[in-house]
Amino acid sequence: MSRFSLGIALVLTISPAYAEATAPTNAPSASAPPSSPEAALAAAPYTLHIESGCAARIHIQGAGALLQNADMREIPAGLSFEAGRHDAWLTGSACGEDATIQLRAGAAIVSTALNYDKLEIDWVNGPLSLRQGRGDIAVDKASALLFRGSGPGDLTLGTLSGPAIFAMSGPGDAQIETATASSVVIGTTGPGDVLIRGGTIDQLVVTLSGPGDAVFDGVARNAMLRTSASGDIRVHQVLENEHAHSSASGSIEVAMPSRHGETFSGAVHGSSTNNGTRVTPDDMRLADGTRINSHRMIKPDGTIIDFDALRRMSDEAAHATPPTPPDPPEPPEPPEPPEPHGETAQKVDQHTTAAKPPKVTMSVDMDSGGGTFSGLIVLIVLAVALMRRRIIPKLLPVLRRHNPEFARRVEPFLLSLMTKVTAPMPQTQLPQLLDLTQRLQKLDKRVGAVETCVTSRDFHLHTQFRDLNRSRG
Repeated sequence: MSRFSLGIALVLTISPAYAEATAPTNAPSASAPPSSPEAALAAAPYTLHIESGCAARIHIQGAGALLQNADMREIPAGLSFEAGRHDAWLTGSACGEDATIQLRAGAAIVSTALNYDKLEIDWVNGPLSLRQGRGDIAVDKASALLFRGSGPGDLTLGTLSGPAIFAMSGPGDAQIETATASSVVIGTTGPGDVLIRGGTIDQLVVTLSGPGDAVFDGVARNAMLRTSASGDIRVHQVLENEHAHSSASGSIEVAMPSRHGETFSGAVHGSSTNNGTRVTPDDMRLADGTRINSHRMIKPDGTIIDFDALRRMSDEAAHATPPTPPDPPEPPEPPEPPEPHGETAQKVDQHTTAAKPPKVTMSVDMDSGGGTFSGLIVLIVLAVALMRRRIIPKLLPVLRRHNPEFARRVEPFLLSLMTKVTAPMPQTQLPQLLDLTQRLQKLDKRVGAVETCVTSRDFHLHTQFRDLNRSRG
């Protein structure tokens, strides 16, 4: 949860200030392209919200000839789809089921779902706001992108034609084939990498506070590059202003640097301004007076956004102890073998008594008032533990209808129970005990026959004749 909060902090702090910095000084016209992903999402003619709790594959297809802005022909059991004049929502939970939605071209997509196998978006070419979960995301085209990555899944995007913000704290990677954007802001605190294979970017800002790398194999007009961890930054070409700062083991490489570039490493000396804010030599000054350096962002009104504080939050989240998952239920004891009858039972008892473990009996006394209620709770817990894959998907919609707040709190715990793999049950030794019983029964018959032969009169006569023959010889 702390890593996700860090991603939100990066989005809420870096993007507004950077949007103001990259916006033109005069009032933009109605046809001017949006300067930030938030502006592109707000200007979209229609918005699809993906808020499903669990699904296998979510496929969103762009379509030009639709009677309405969004349509879903087949709705799996457990999911709910609602389309209005300006927005559409996909909610509910249907683990193991696929969902396909048709959407008008150019519409915005806002996805907050995390528990899905794969999310595919084709032929929409609109602004996107995505949260990375356990599954992968594949997009062909996007006009703007706001990406918050905190899970293990990867993002694959073909063409980006507008501004983008990456706030990543998880192990998942982000890969873009080509980008043509007015601004791209990349902030990572985890091991995930960001790769842009080509394109042109007017304002490129990269801030790495983790082991993840950032690579842009295209051309940037202005670039502000900073790494304070082991992550590396590589840019193919910078045309005008270039500011690079490395305060850790991470390296910064520009294959074709600009003539106006400045590179700093280690500690730098600075001075103070009239309003008390500290200015360092590696400050990057934007058109509206905003200054960005390796430690903070200083807006013209004196507002300071501290990058070091965000990095400390990331370190605390990385060292936080995760909650201990509940222990799986104990497997039942194997059944006891049937007892043999007669004399055979006594002999089998003599051989197996020593190896048989002592049986412990435990009794719990309950009063008549709370016994019934406690028994019901035990039965419900056992049913959820043993049949959780069938019960939990049906239980979550019921909880959301009757108590949405309680359902929101217990949903992560129930989903973790549903995906938890329990330890295999020990194999019973009943076949070996039955085989041993049969062998002992056969041995008992043979021992009885030998005893009868030895104690008979014919056996003694045969022994005397043998002794006489030996004495004569």
